[in-house]
Parts: sequence; structure tokens; C-alpha cells
Amino acid sequence: MKKNKQIVLFSKEKADLITLANRYKKHSIIGIEDTAGYKQVHQSRMHLGKERRRINNMRLDITRILDMDKKTLMDVEKGLLNIIVPIEQELKDKQDAIDEQKEKIKRKKKLPERIEKLNKILVETTEDFLLTMNDKDFALYFIQKKEEYLKKIEQKQKEAQEKIDANNAKMAREKSEKELKEKLFQEAKIKAEQDKQDALAEQARQFEQKEKDKMEAEKQKKKDDEEEQKKLEAKKKYQKWLSDNHYNKKDFFQRKEDHKIILYKKVSEFKL
Repeated sequence: MKKNKQIVLFSKEKADLITLANRYKKHSIIGIEDTAGYKQVHQSRMHLGKERRRINNMRLDITRILDMDKKTLMDVEKGLLNIIVPIEQELKDKQDAIDEQKEKIKRKKKLPERIEKLNKILVETTEDFLLTMNDKDFALYFIQKKEEYLKKIEQKQKEAQEKIDANNAKMAREKSEKELKEKLFQEAKIKAEQDKQDALAEQARQFEQKEKDKMEAEKQKKKDDEEEQKKLEAKKKYQKWLSDNHYNKKDFFQRKEDHKIILYKKVSEFKL
């Protein structure tokens, strides 16, 4: 009996709520200039919200006071809420649509500023896309794009520096190779000149030695000739000396003493 009593109590609300929902359902807003309609929709929505909370509280009160089946009570509550909640949501959607239009108007005024900020970080997008974002969303979007932009700049700077470093390394390597080639060329040139000078010096030394040997040979020949001449003269003198002393091998004999030749003559001979 208690359950039926409470259901009847809730059921009495149903007719009033259906009437209220049907009346408020017809409320609308004709454009963003329709402040009266906007106000009416807002008030109606607030009224329905108040009724929704009242019904919730009614259910809680009855649950506390009566020993009523919770599921049955919630089903009754659900049936009542299904009457007004959709209308409450419809009214909210109508308000939200107008609020969104008003917000878009505000955002349109900020479009030049937003576009300018995005242009500075080389981001291109459409106005329609920017109009979908509130200030907070745009701030987050801008931070994200700026980070991407800075990373690209950093990457380009890194690549540019790497290119400069590579070019400097190449130039340094080419310079080093050129200096090495020049050094080797100069060393080869100096060596060739030294070899040439050494060859000329060797030729001069050989020529000088040859001339010296020639002079020595001539000097030796002259000396030998002089010695030979002295020998001949000495021989002539010796022959003349022998001749002057009437030398013959039978009666004379010779003996050398202290670089001298002494000639002895046999005086006589006695046979025993």
C-alpha cells in the first residue's frame, strides 16, 4: 500500500510536468539580437533545472522516510525525468547555439590578432578553424605550433651549422692537401736542384780528379823519364868510365862499396 501511495504521489506531478515541458519546448531564440527570447529560454531552462532538482530531492526524501523499493522509485523518477530532461537539454542546446554565435563574434574581433601571431610562426589556417577555438584552446594551439616552429628553426640552424662545419672541414682538408702538395713540390724541387748541384759537383770533382791524375801521371812520367835519363846518363858515364879505364872482363873486376863501384885490375898471375 505504501508503494502505491508514493507512486500516486509522484504521478500527480506528471501532468503538471508534461504541461510545463510542452510550454517551454516552444520557446526559441531568433538570432543573437533576440535578447528577450534568450532571457526567456534561460529562465525556462533554469525553471526546469529547479524542477529536476526538486524531483531528485523528493525521491531522496521519500526513500529516507518510506520503506519503498528503491528500483521502483527510481523507475518512477526516471519516467518523470524523461518528460522534462530532454526539453531542458533542448533549451540548453538553443542557448548554447546562441552563446556559440556570440562567442564567434567575439572571436572574429580577435581574428586579426590571432592570424598575425600565427603568421609570425609561419602557420597557415582558415578563419573557420580559428573561430572554433576559445581563448584557452587558441592559447594551447599557439603554444603547440610555436614549439613546432622553434623546433624547425632549431633543426634548420643545426643543419645550416652542420653544412658550415662540413664546408669548413672540406676547405681545411683541401688547404692542408694543397699545402702538403706544395711542400712536397718544393721539397722535390729543392732535392732536384740539390741532386743537380751534387751531380755538377761530382762532375767537377771527377774532372778535377782526372786532371789531377793526369798531372800526377805526367809528373810521374816526367819523373820516370828523368830517372830513366839519369840512368842512361849514369850508364853512359859508367860506360865512359869503364872505357876511360880500359876495362875488360879478363883483366878487371868490379866491387860495390858505399854507393860506389871500385874497379880492380889484375896485375899478374902465378901458377903453382
